[in-house]
Amino acid sequence: KSVVHHHHGEPPFRENPRRFAEKEIKLGRRAIVSTPDLLRGYPEATWVPNPVPLDHEDYLPKAEYNGRSELILGHSPTRRELKNTTEFVDVVRRLQESDCRIRSRIIENTEHRQCLKLKRDCDLFFDHMQGYYGVSSLEALAMGVPTIAGIDDWNRRCIGRFTGQEDIPWVVAQTPEELEKELRSLLSSTALRSRVGRGGRKWMEKYWTGRRISEELCRIYEVA
Repeated sequence: KSVVHHHHGEPPFRENPRRFAEKEIKLGRRAIVSTPDLLRGYPEATWVPNPVPLDHEDYLPKAEYNGRSELILGHSPTRRELKNTTEFVDVVRRLQESDCRIRSRIIENTEHRQCLKLKRDCDLFFDHMQGYYGVSSLEALAMGVPTIAGIDDWNRRCIGRFTGQEDIPWVVAQTPEELEKELRSLLSSTALRSRVGRGGRKWMEKYWTGRRISEELCRIYEVA
């Protein structure tokens, strides 16, 4: 049987991707990675994006976000030190001190379906500023929640090659200063939040479907 190794950015892989690459290449096996940044350490692998179930009720956009006195900015870090959580907290504090009506919702140690419920209820979502994106981003985009991440040029080019489009649905912020600026802009305009959120959902429906990703995966097994 064909064996294909799938790397999802697990800590041992990030610490030494060549250790895995050399072993798997020696065995004559193919490898896939879940995000394009992982190709930097393992260029012989193939990037196959993670899908999310766009038609499942947990991932559908919420109908209404009206009636709040404060807007909710979500963040669901797996490991705070890798997800810019300290910077996130500092930026939210500065916004609150300048009378912006915002509060943070940091989701941790929470069962996945409950995490999705809390994320879907957010007005905005922050992934991280590490240059790439996580499954958290994909979930929020599917839900029509405006999503902020520090997508760098490398990842943008890879995403563009996969989708055939130059535009990406993320609001890009690569530094705390950029994060604060983008949040102020989004907080000031209901129309902008709505446009960005709807655009993210439509982009996922058009370019990030389960069918499109499964076709890519099947091609890997055909030549494995």
